[in-house]
Amino acid sequence: MHGRADADLIVVGRVLTGDPRCPAAEAIAVSAGRIVRVGETRDVLAERTGRTRVLGGPGTTVVPGFVDAHLHFLALLRRSREVDCSAGACATIDDLLARIADAAGDRPAGEWIRGFGYDEFFLAEGRHPNRGELDRAAPRNPVRLLHRTGHAAVLSSLAFAALGRATVADGLVHEPHDRLPPIVTGEPDDRDVADSAAAESSRLLRRGITTFHDPTADAPADSIDLLRRLVRGGSIRQRVRVFAGSIEEKAPGDDDAFFRQAGVKLVVPESGEPAGLRERAVQAANAGSRLAIHAVEPAAISVALDVLRSVPGRHRVEHASLCPPPLAAGLAEVGATVVTHPAFLFEFGDKYRSEVDADQWPWLYPLRSLLAAGVRLAFGSDAPIASPHPLANIRAAGERRTRAGVTIAADEKIDGTAALAAHTRGGASAGGDETLLGRIAPGFAADLAVLTGDPTECPAEEIGGIEIQATVIAGEVAWER
Repeated sequence: MHGRADADLIVVGRVLTGDPRCPAAEAIAVSAGRIVRVGETRDVLAERTGRTRVLGGPGTTVVPGFVDAHLHFLALLRRSREVDCSAGACATIDDLLARIADAAGDRPAGEWIRGFGYDEFFLAEGRHPNRGELDRAAPRNPVRLLHRTGHAAVLSSLAFAALGRATVADGLVHEPHDRLPPIVTGEPDDRDVADSAAAESSRLLRRGITTFHDPTADAPADSIDLLRRLVRGGSIRQRVRVFAGSIEEKAPGDDDAFFRQAGVKLVVPESGEPAGLRERAVQAANAGSRLAIHAVEPAAISVALDVLRSVPGRHRVEHASLCPPPLAAGLAEVGATVVTHPAFLFEFGDKYRSEVDADQWPWLYPLRSLLAAGVRLAFGSDAPIASPHPLANIRAAGERRTRAGVTIAADEKIDGTAALAAHTRGGASAGGDETLLGRIAPGFAADLAVLTGDPTECPAEEIGGIEIQATVIAGEVAWER
């Protein structure tokens, strides 16, 4: 930028811009929420006035704010109020039951206890907990224990009674979480949802996340309206991009730089193409909506690819977790972005190795192959399935190690530069924000993360030692260590 623009904020450090015209710099000047100068420290400091704040300094690395391109915020709110029974917290069923019992000891009789995240594969016993065990752990409280996938739950006897349902012997119900009654899912009360959202937004800020995309296909219109109100009211500090279940749920004229309905989420089940999927896709694409198509395994990815060949525009495929080379080539041909989750290799890789044929392991999150084919990548957490932690995703992309320390398809590792791009520039593009976010360049929004180290220079295994020092959104220091 030419000429002087008095800066509100100057950020100094090793600046990784994500801009191929100027990949690295020493400092950034910000005015009125936008970046106005990127360059050498001496030149940028010339923008300083008596009211300018200077952030960062020697040893810090400044990157564009992280974009979590796949996060379910309201589900994350629910999890923040529930008992963590995931593999990282519970190694055995006894561990899990002890957590349920502790929660029951703190609550009055009759109050629901909701646990989440267990997976029988990661429990030493190799089985689901059962109704009788939950009854003994919490004899005075109804209990709902949600499976990691969200597609099954174990209920206690009191939970079945509260629902007025016939009791299932082992307590296991195979029913998607979002189709269970609100008493089971535990929707936050209106009176405290704003406080819960503010606390969760703050946790995301501590991870350097300045934007997230919420692609919840079956979210009712009132959930989208709730997200909008939470952003408008300041409880959610991040920029939010929503992918709703249909174009009918879009409220016209209600988009801005902080909240936008960015597209339509469609789901391809593993059983094949559901009735009406192609028609909905064509309708949405012709109306100018970006499609986000959920497709995990080859059969579903093939359906998604056929759909994308029949619609105009540039769209995205969510997950593509098991993607062989011919499908990667097809995704490149249609200009699709794959929104993927490398941290799943750490969280669930040992289970993948037990369930996926060994000759297909190279197709698990094939990051290098997708990039080599010409597919754009955007990283997300799929929270609350995994923790929303961009640096964990970047580390996993370079390590590809499971919890047990086994490396899956080492040839599919990517370096820190490519992984950082997927969590910044790639995410911005996937949300339709390529001219606003994802780069540090004059005219772009001043959304930044200030780190204590450089994830593109250190070995992948050392990325875990990097911390977020500050997070900036629209030129405001939203969080600082």
